[in-house]
Amino acid sequence: MAHESLLHRDSLAAHGLLTETGAMRRGPKQHAREQIDAVQRERLVSATVMSVADVGYSGLTVAQVIERAGVSRRTFYELFKDIEECFLATYEFGIEQLSALVVESYREESSWRESIRAALATMLGFFDVERGWARLLVVEGLGAGERVLALRVKLIERLALAVAAGHEQAAGIETLPLAADVVVGGTIWVIYSHLIDRPNESLISLHCPLMAMIMLPYLGNGQAHRELARD
Repeated sequence: MAHESLLHRDSLAAHGLLTETGAMRRGPKQHAREQIDAVQRERLVSATVMSVADVGYSGLTVAQVIERAGVSRRTFYELFKDIEECFLATYEFGIEQLSALVVESYREESSWRESIRAALATMLGFFDVERGWARLLVVEGLGAGERVLALRVKLIERLALAVAAGHEQAAGIETLPLAADVVVGGTIWVIYSHLIDRPNESLISLHCPLMAMIMLPYLGNGQAHRELARD
């Protein structure tokens, strides 16, 4: 309990709710309440990611999450209706964070090809470092209900739109209508399979093979093989 209490105070301090002496800052009650709720919410989201990494979505319980987060059951139910809503909020937060990183990488490059390459590297790198998030977003979300699946579909649609921009680069190649959907779906499936079958192996090793698969319907076989040979 002492360790949990210390974590709680560190979180409060990070959000500016403690004075230099360690006392709670005074201020508008509503504002302070909102900040505390945000802290508690963040802790529950983090605990959900760790719990899902251990037991999967099917084994996730409120008891596991609140124990890991160091918050009361009452606090949990003040913020979430049930464990499904907590998982949904966690999944949505993860999608937002990953999307922000991927979009930033995509926009930093001047060409479509290099934008796709940078965005893919960012996603794979994120999943390598944050294996808990990778498991939650790619694997466990599939069995978490219709609302989570709807978020997943929206993400795939956004990724497909970015890939579909490649038709402008396809000189002399007639791209098929569902090419973007196929390569995005295939990319996610490859990552899913890797996480299931080889959970301890780096995902960044998939970068060049996946780039080759993405480039094939837009730039042709020769350019796809060039991607395989890149560092």
